[in-house]
Amino acid sequence: MRWSSLFVLLFSFSLYSCGQPKEEEKMGKVIYVMDPHCGWCYGNSPNILAVYEQFKSQLDFELLVGGMWVGENAPQGGEGFAQFIQDHSPRMEKTTGAYVSESFYKLSGDSSYVFNSLKPAAAIYLVKQLAGDKSFQFASAIQTATFAEGKRLDKLATYLPILKQLDIDQTVFEERWLSQNNLQATEQEFIVAGQYASGFPTLLFQDSTGVQPLASGYFEKEEMVNQIQEIITKKQD
Repeated sequence: MRWSSLFVLLFSFSLYSCGQPKEEEKMGKVIYVMDPHCGWCYGNSPNILAVYEQFKSQLDFELLVGGMWVGENAPQGGEGFAQFIQDHSPRMEKTTGAYVSESFYKLSGDSSYVFNSLKPAAAIYLVKQLAGDKSFQFASAIQTATFAEGKRLDKLATYLPILKQLDIDQTVFEERWLSQNNLQATEQEFIVAGQYASGFPTLLFQDSTGVQPLASGYFEKEEMVNQIQEIITKKQD
């Protein structure tokens, strides 16, 4: 190749590269730690969705599944667990305005169902790989499916209409949801989540200076929006 031709090629490539829009660097990351069986996380769903929609263009967001009930700690449905739900759910409903159906109360008394977090958490983890920008919507939707509609989170049929609604590949989900690789990766995420939170939901802000807590437990949307906006404003000064 002649030197003149090489120069033209390099110059053209330089112009092309300079003309490509660069992805704007975000000012930090919001980390949300939740569990699909966590009632307060369900009640908090509209708030975290609103925060995500408001700040997703300025901040990165990461949803981590926490593994609240796994292994021997996962409660089995039955009279005792149903009473536990009946004792604790009304306060969450009153505080958050979330709707918990009679179907869910009935499910809590079903001894054939174990409220194990692994399978629904693995569903959320997989959706993060398949369609990361829809992970918050998906997590909210599956919580609505169980708390508002009384559906089991260990059944594929619960997820299929949600996947269809969000335009997420149902075939790939079915193939990978309960695969050993996906379940193991989900269990690893439980460990990561445990480094950030000891309860659910937990919200944190991370930037180059470290991680700071924003909320431990349920939070009000307006207060959190103001809190995050204050952080952004300070970083812009």
